[in-house]
Amino acid sequence: MREVWPPSRHVLEHGVDAPAPRSRRLAVGPLEFILAGVDVRQVRWGGLELIDRVYMSVRDRNWDTIAPVISGLRIRRGDPDPLVVTFEGRNRAEALDVAWQGTIRVTADRRLVYEMAGEARSDFTYCRIGFCVLHSEMAAAGRPYRAETAGGRVVGVLPRLVGPQTIVDGREQPLFPACSAISLDLGGVVARADFEGSLFVMEDQRNWTDASFKTCCTQDSPYPYRAQRGQRFAQRVTISASGPLPARAAASTGRRRVELDGGRAMACPGIGLGMSTLLDRPLAGREIERIRALRPDHLRVDLRLSAPSWQAILGRAAADARAAGTRLEIALFAGPSRLHAVGDLASLVEPSAVARILVFDEQTAGKGSTPVDLYEAVRGRLGRAFGSCPLLGGTDGDFAELNRERPPAGTFDGLTYAMNPQVHAFDDESLVETLATQATTVATARSFAGDRPVIVSPVTLRQRFNPSATDAAAPVGAGTMPPTVDPRQASLFLAGWTLGSIAALAGAGAGSITYFETVGWRGVMEAARGPGSPRPFPSRPGIVFPVYHLLADLADRHGRHLVPAGSTAPREVVALAMSGAGGTRVLLANVSPRVVQVVVGPLRGHGFEARLLDAGSAAAAMLSPARFRRRGEHLPVRRGAASLRLPPYSYLRLDAWSDAATG
Repeated sequence: MREVWPPSRHVLEHGVDAPAPRSRRLAVGPLEFILAGVDVRQVRWGGLELIDRVYMSVRDRNWDTIAPVISGLRIRRGDPDPLVVTFEGRNRAEALDVAWQGTIRVTADRRLVYEMAGEARSDFTYCRIGFCVLHSEMAAAGRPYRAETAGGRVVGVLPRLVGPQTIVDGREQPLFPACSAISLDLGGVVARADFEGSLFVMEDQRNWTDASFKTCCTQDSPYPYRAQRGQRFAQRVTISASGPLPARAAASTGRRRVELDGGRAMACPGIGLGMSTLLDRPLAGREIERIRALRPDHLRVDLRLSAPSWQAILGRAAADARAAGTRLEIALFAGPSRLHAVGDLASLVEPSAVARILVFDEQTAGKGSTPVDLYEAVRGRLGRAFGSCPLLGGTDGDFAELNRERPPAGTFDGLTYAMNPQVHAFDDESLVETLATQATTVATARSFAGDRPVIVSPVTLRQRFNPSATDAAAPVGAGTMPPTVDPRQASLFLAGWTLGSIAALAGAGAGSITYFETVGWRGVMEAARGPGSPRPFPSRPGIVFPVYHLLADLADRHGRHLVPAGSTAPREVVALAMSGAGGTRVLLANVSPRVVQVVVGPLRGHGFEARLLDAGSAAAAMLSPARFRRRGEHLPVRRGAASLRLPPYSYLRLDAWSDAATG
């Protein structure tokens, strides 16, 4: 593949050589919604959110999402329905092939109806074909519900903390029995969703950091299901509201506000990086210089004791950590047959060079929590040499696994789980919505961790493995990227998303966070010798990615404290501030495809030094990071606030003039 540099503006912004997908805001009287592709999003009644999203989901035999190709989309207004949207969809991948027609209507009595009628065009296996309805965490958590089930009406309150999804006889259990309708009391207005064509079940999707409770279609037999050519599918979801029409909030001036809470300080969690999964050598030369400049609190290494090369991997990791001036976080994957190897650790690495050890069962690490007996056996094998080193238990998988297998209080020295924002949804906006829910998972873990720390390790942009797979994944073809890689890794979007993640996890009290990897297409910069294969990844040898600059701006966090920074538009603007003897630093990011006007305050002093990373400066900042980091311009502060214009997907660092940094 011919190297193209610099990438297009869109690739620099959000990793795809195309504008962000266009959405339409549609309204009939007080009922309004956003049509994003063919998904219905943010259904509102007089400005009050009823439903966050309604969409048609197709998941293959391994629970991988198969996106549709849409054609013939038409929007009509008239009688008898004031608004009608029609289109055709086709979902195809390997043997799976389903064609369907979609209709979205707003009726004269102000109900929103989404219908689908589809047909299997081949024989295939699948895990879901049908609608999913999302209630957002912000609108629904803590709200009373009423569900119409086969056994009668069920009432309850949706949990504020993340509700565990238990498994009985191999089947995930919903929050309440399958239903044909659910009503949610939003405080005077009742939002109702009626389902036809299937019974629907609700799960707390925050277990995977989705910002929602998901109600989805179900079938009686265990999945995966078998579809035969010609098989029909038909479902309907109807959304309605009852109760007094809420008073609309005052019209926005178009400016977003970021409010700094100078009266509340937060401890900064440890921030580390994962070892590169692409390199089979230690970091060298400029690679190690740049990683050292980030001052990581640790480097994570995964040690699978069943692998013949685990000792060599540990040696390489220890060399990288020494060169970077930091310690190791060892993710130790052990099992009964390999416990004898645990005792070799003390002869291979200095215990003082290890920040912590995360203990996992190698067979179940991504699908469950650490067994207590394995944890105790590992502790015994490590002996006195690692006596002062914290040993944590938990899961190498999603928070869902830890939440459903909560260890007895005080069992481990701390709890750990991994995190990624793309288990169920993949668009930029959905990824941004996960940020607030990351904090909810930490709050939930802390509710059963006692006084032990909660560690999030690692945070990745995509899933590192598919714990739900029932069959082998298709081979990765030439010129394509593996499913663990996302081109947004090298984009401005990731810098802003990571800023929001650090702010959320720190605010919830996470003790330590491991982000991404050192180098490579899951890292914070490219290897000195380049991508290594002709894949469609926006990179070139030796560059840093935009997220590198964010982490570099946090490198002097030690000795400072974090200041909460609330945004009035969290789907667009994320922020975090640091304060210390040298002054205040404010980090801001626009995580939307639109220009955003922001007012930041309260601020002391007369001005700040500003450095903007956007599509116009990103290519140069990636090629020559040191030169970019010497840039800056004065920004005045008037009446205790700064008025800013943030370009799409941009990232901005502000330093008080007395604290202007060039590093």
